Amino acid sequence: IRSARYGLMLNAQSTSTELRIYNLTDGFKQAAVVGEDAARLRTEPGLLAHVGSSDGVGPGLRGLLAAARRVIPRGEAGRTVLWVKMTDGLRTMPRKQLEGLVDDVREWLQDPVNCPYRLASVEVLTPEQEAMLAYVTASYFAGALRSPAARDPEARKVGVLDMGLFTFATLHHGQEPYHPSATAVDVSGTTHSLYSSVHVSFGLLGAIDRAQVRAASTSTGRGAVPFPCFNRGFTQVSRVHGKDVLFNGTGDSKACSALTQSVLHREYDCEDPPCPIMGIPEAPLSPETLFYALGELHRVVSDLGLPTGTQSGPLRLADIEAATEKLCASPAEEASRTGMFWLLRKNHCFGGHYILSILRAYGFTAEPKNLVFVREIGGQVVEWVWGAMAYELGLITVSTLPRLYLGDKQPPRLRGQAMLGVGFSPELWFRPEFQAVLCAGISVPAAILAALWRQRRQKMKTFAAATAARPPSGSARSDDAVATRASAPGRAAAALAASGSARQALR
Repeated sequence: IRSARYGLMLNAQSTSTELRIYNLTDGFKQAAVVGEDAARLRTEPGLLAHVGSSDGVGPGLRGLLAAARRVIPRGEAGRTVLWVKMTDGLRTMPRKQLEGLVDDVREWLQDPVNCPYRLASVEVLTPEQEAMLAYVTASYFAGALRSPAARDPEARKVGVLDMGLFTFATLHHGQEPYHPSATAVDVSGTTHSLYSSVHVSFGLLGAIDRAQVRAASTSTGRGAVPFPCFNRGFTQVSRVHGKDVLFNGTGDSKACSALTQSVLHREYDCEDPPCPIMGIPEAPLSPETLFYALGELHRVVSDLGLPTGTQSGPLRLADIEAATEKLCASPAEEASRTGMFWLLRKNHCFGGHYILSILRAYGFTAEPKNLVFVREIGGQVVEWVWGAMAYELGLITVSTLPRLYLGDKQPPRLRGQAMLGVGFSPELWFRPEFQAVLCAGISVPAAILAALWRQRRQKMKTFAAATAARPPSGSARSDDAVATRASAPGRAAAALAASGSARQALR
């Protein structure tokens, strides 16, 4: 790795696969790829579409590697290192199916006929890791997460709101000196204490799934279910509780706003405010921290035609609301002819209202001066990929970042820190019902084992006492009587009792 000039990071999602090329000798920046070559670094559909295919995963990877060959000189191929990280909806796959996909990708890329680069690992990122690495990227590019000598003295403390398709996360410097969600990040010997919160299934598509479940449960008709967050004239069939349900868009902004707010379940009991989502306590956001809105947050706001980027200045929530209402009021046929392609844009009526509900739940004001929607900082794309590359190369150390829970063998220094499994979220530890189940799951088996051990110990004492009282073999008893009574268990107990050390151990 130390001799490598280029590094490749392949981001495998459920709907697409993207390849990032970094020049490790030129300030550790993403290689400049433009035009058709840049378009070739992304392929659709994602690897999920190739699961079980007779052609294997090759069709989903071959074009990306061909595009890399157009950028990386042939003489550097043998020294170029490739990492594969699976994220997003792939995490929701059944465990065995996901393990099979990991093995298939690794086997295909290890064949030099398919891939001329050195494969370092094929792993699955947890939502917590993805959010932390996105924070590392944003903070580093903003100049707030560097060594004291290289840090920008004017840089503010940085936080991120990162929304993916299935996960929503916040990471920031909180107002409190300590919070259960605190995480330590070490950069060149300097420790930064952060507060993190990750909500699985509260990304854009995850929230839409939740909203459709609520809409279907409150619908009184037997036909199509009215869905206020789709444009008029747009219909979609979704799986709800194992059944196909037809949703018919109505484009009702008022009803859509109420629906997105209900998804957050702010009505749940909150023992330690603030609790922006489902009654789960989180560290309060500091008004002194500059928050970068990433991922789907930026994508939706940009598609609404609103200014984004570090130079755009504060964006009023009223502007987001007005642009969202305009999009929702447009018929599907009209909305599909403008903005992003319809596959993404069809969800942005919901997305605009959902973003407003999220921001208000986290306490942002009507005109937040500490919130910026960005895709790039200083010409570099802000995403978890750069942070993952920096972490793999040892440029950034996240002291509490657990190793990836599925994939290549863990290095010794990080063994024992793996995540508990797909979809695990640390907030669960603070839910009373989870703690009750956890305590019951530990105490009940422990009590049963203790009772069985006491019963076993009593039986062994009884065997030992009976054996000690037995007459010697030369007594008046007949050999037949002794043979009849000396069964296999009895002989074993007699042998143990004959040893003073064994008898003392039993007592």
